[in-house]
Amino acid sequence: MSIEICIICGSSDTSVFVHLHSNNLIALKCKNCSHIYVNNSPINADNISEFYTMEDFKGKRTLQEFEYSNYYSDCFVDYNQKSESSLVLMQFKEKANYFDSLLPKGSKILDVGCATGVFLDMMRKFEWEVEGVEVSNELASYAHEKFDIQVHVQDLTKEKLNSGPFQVITMFDVIEHIPDPNLMIKACSDLLVENGLLLLRTPTEEALLRDIAKGLYLTTLKKIDFPMLWFYSYEHLHSFSTNSLKNLLVNHGFEVTKVFREEESLDRLNISPILKTFLSFVNIISSWTNKQHKISLVAKKIY
Repeated sequence: MSIEICIICGSSDTSVFVHLHSNNLIALKCKNCSHIYVNNSPINADNISEFYTMEDFKGKRTLQEFEYSNYYSDCFVDYNQKSESSLVLMQFKEKANYFDSLLPKGSKILDVGCATGVFLDMMRKFEWEVEGVEVSNELASYAHEKFDIQVHVQDLTKEKLNSGPFQVITMFDVIEHIPDPNLMIKACSDLLVENGLLLLRTPTEEALLRDIAKGLYLTTLKKIDFPMLWFYSYEHLHSFSTNSLKNLLVNHGFEVTKVFREEESLDRLNISPILKTFLSFVNIISSWTNKQHKISLVAKKIY
């Protein structure tokens, strides 16, 4: 993938932000709006579905050499048995409660990149009408067979969805994988009612753990880059800050109304107990300073 201009602001004034010797990943940074994006990923709009199969969802990463446990390992048909101990399920439940407190029963929600359908199953228990979109046939089939959820197998950036309109659209850990986020936000806007809500969750450039990885990378003259591989990968085409994600939404007629900041479980990292203890301490500081690993922005469609 090669992007010569910034996908957020359109500026061509960019420079190399990182060039990781471990895997040759090159990320550029826009000098105008500070957005960061990978410009040598093999993932593009034509082959994206090949990289998001059921195996990938379970933790396999085709383009990463190191192993880690899957963030979504609890998101299967038995998720109710794990809902009190799983970080991702608790975060899903938080968002489900949030939307249900804002809108009446029977409201319609679309989850883009719905995977196995767990979040939509939570919303349906609140008596919402639910639908999903997924590029993976395997994941869509699972959601339909296990939860009886209608899932459209398609790419919204290439094909219009013959459904809706919706009061809410959600995208959990999706927008950073999309070659052109503008096309995705435009597609979602077209599917939302007036004043409809769009939620985007993504890792953030502002995370304290990421700051530490970048500091180690720079102070060792770019020799130690392994921690950077946790945050910059060929699958994550874009690395958003709160401001760059807000700018993307504002450019498409949205107004940000709510920001959630949340951590990611350290259990997925294959690291020593000592390092994990240190990172747990860093996570505590992250919570105090609002520099958690992920952000979820809720935005209202204004026009």
